[in-house]
Amino acid sequence: MPLTSYTFLFVFLPLAILINLATHGKHKTSLLAVLNLFFISYLGLGPLLIIILSMLSYFYAASYLYKKPHKQVFIATVSLNILVLVFFKYKPLFIETTNLTFLEGLMAPLGISFYTFQGIAYLADVTYRGRKPETNLLKFSAFFMLFMTITSGPILRYDETKLENKDVPNEMLYNGFIRFTIGLFKKAYLAANFGLIASKVYEGLYTTAFFTGTAWLGSIAFMLQLYLDFSGYTDMAIGIGGMFGIRLPENFNDPYLARSFSDFWKRWHITLTRWFKDYIYIPLGGNRKGSMRTYLNMFVVWLITGFWHGSSLNFIIWGCFNFLVIILERNVWGETLKKAPRILQHLITLIIINIGWVFFRAGSLGQAFDFLSKMFIWDMNLIGIKQILTYVLSRPIDWILAILFCTPIVNAFIMRWNESEKKWQQRASMVLIVGLFILGIIFVVTSSFKAFIYQQF
Repeated sequence: MPLTSYTFLFVFLPLAILINLATHGKHKTSLLAVLNLFFISYLGLGPLLIIILSMLSYFYAASYLYKKPHKQVFIATVSLNILVLVFFKYKPLFIETTNLTFLEGLMAPLGISFYTFQGIAYLADVTYRGRKPETNLLKFSAFFMLFMTITSGPILRYDETKLENKDVPNEMLYNGFIRFTIGLFKKAYLAANFGLIASKVYEGLYTTAFFTGTAWLGSIAFMLQLYLDFSGYTDMAIGIGGMFGIRLPENFNDPYLARSFSDFWKRWHITLTRWFKDYIYIPLGGNRKGSMRTYLNMFVVWLITGFWHGSSLNFIIWGCFNFLVIILERNVWGETLKKAPRILQHLITLIIINIGWVFFRAGSLGQAFDFLSKMFIWDMNLIGIKQILTYVLSRPIDWILAILFCTPIVNAFIMRWNESEKKWQQRASMVLIVGLFILGIIFVVTSSFKAFIYQQF
């Protein structure tokens, strides 16, 4: 059930919040467990059953491993769940190889990449870090299948996720609504519009009216679309959590303001980066065994990151590209970049990020390299300039808003006015939020746009 579907926005979410408020949060854990089942079951009973079996495997394995730490049991549980993840990630290839066509109708469980990683983290914390396992299956299911995060994160840690049966403070409820509204507007309007531009440009790659400027326009449009889409989902998820009195972890810290590529990956998809560091990189040895071993560990992490995003060769190359840039930044141009003017640091970092996103967006590896060649082999004329001006000047407000939402300016402005002692600023903030919410709903109703990009992972 997408967070932007009519059923979710007009039925599921309002009823869920009203029930929780009416019961003063006294049965929040039980309510969340039931809501999770309803939310996930829209894909069918098959995917729901797979998620439940995965949850049970982690729950009972953790209870056993806490009392009797056996490496074999840990490996078996993790391996089984990873095999299920790999099967659904690479199902077309598996069916093509084995000719088991009856598996084509089997749908992947909602958020399989995200709940698999949550389960592994939980099991590792219990087995190797002495964390006490949850003994209440209902409470564990509320965490494991938490409906607002299961689709696209943030990736949760059990010991950091407080699902307490308490009433929701009014301030947290309202701030949650603000965060949800900002995310809805980013997704339903801005991400949707820049997605249309990116799609049109990528589809026109092999036409005669495709120039250097066109390629840069499309790549920048996708760059904005991806951030506004993914951070929009995160805002909505964190906002919903707030309306239930749950504090969820941040997943972004203004990544497009980064001054180096390494800095970017400390700001982008923070919970995934943290997961790879804690459960892959450090267990492999981290940076404790010399430079060559450190680089090998980093390469493994980025390779797995590529595989996690999809079966396409594009994602594998994208992971390798990220690894290569970080190595070069550490050993070749990093110190020089630090001495450059800040604006130049930002610009160079954004160009490198943009190159990486081409592999992320292109339909094939060949298309990615063809697109990049158009970006960097100069081919520009008056027609190309006219194309760019048409796209930019026809909707200048969209470009301005997109850039503003890539900075902390909008959130800071709204929250500052919301918390102001001046009544007129509080009212103005409320009017702005209600206006954005209404606009977001209108765009959902009147537009036809795709699901969140990271939902496919």
